[in-house]
Amino acid sequence: MRWPIRRVTVRGLMAGFVALAVLLHVGRTAFRVGSAKTDHEHIAVADLDNGFIGWNAFDARYPFWPRFWRGLLGMPCTGRQFCETEGPPPGAPKRLLETCELEHPELRRYHLGNPLVLDTTPAQKDLLRRLQERNLARMAAFFDAL
Repeated sequence: MRWPIRRVTVRGLMAGFVALAVLLHVGRTAFRVGSAKTDHEHIAVADLDNGFIGWNAFDARYPFWPRFWRGLLGMPCTGRQFCETEGPPPGAPKRLLETCELEHPELRRYHLGNPLVLDTTPAQKDLLRRLQERNLARMAAFFDAL
């Protein structure tokens, strides 16, 4: 029995090169997006059950798929990027008025050349002030009852 011999045509070679180019482009884009910086900052007002209030700054992962599709289509990853974070892990404090560095680039403030100084939004500062006043009123009522 003879194996059928497939003829090599120019059309077949062109289709093979196009398929190879598409596979290389998808692979290269996935590698570039996957190996890029993977964390960005989030800041939230933390309201603990024991009455303490403060800031909660934590890292969150960059969303892979929006960056992958933009890179695949040749669009730069500038402009508004969407963050897809999960809720707080079990046992973590409640996050109130959480803000993301991707949506609020003004959170990252440079101080003496250090880009790691995180600032808060005016709404977060106002919420923290109101919560602290509420807790002071609770503490005053507690000590007055003694």
